[in-house]
Amino acid sequence: MLASSEHIPVISLPTEDLKDPLNTPLMGSNSDPSGGFLPASRFSESQPLPAVCTDVTVIPEHEKQQLERTIANLEDEILQMRQKQRLLDERRRLALNSIIDIKGSIRVFCRVRPFLPTDRRKFHEPVTAELEKIAVKMPGGVKEFGFDRVFHKEASQ
Repeated sequence: MLASSEHIPVISLPTEDLKDPLNTPLMGSNSDPSGGFLPASRFSESQPLPAVCTDVTVIPEHEKQQLERTIANLEDEILQMRQKQRLLDERRRLALNSIIDIKGSIRVFCRVRPFLPTDRRKFHEPVTAELEKIAVKMPGGVKEFGFDRVFHKEASQ
């Protein structure tokens, strides 16, 4: 986009102190004893700058307290988010188990067979059956097994 010369601001600088750039000596030549710099006497009229040093590593007390409060709040928020994550993980696991159950995972059923007359057992009731588990009495002790459903020996097929 081109702008007309009416809208371009003109900056004018005083040129009294400037030398003609074509008449200045080349850099590195020793013809100017001041090296092309203005003499220090020209700057003696200016005020000396105050020497103020500030330690930037020191944090004001109110800012420090505010930062500590912010850190404490963020740490609390992190703990809350972790608890929420654990809760959501537990819900996800339960939902996944329900989906697998609904889709038709393998179900195991058990039917206790009554003793036959040919079975020569010392005990006539070596089995304790409940709705979802069964305990079998063996010479070494009792063993329990878990199933989705246990059918007693009186149940019909």
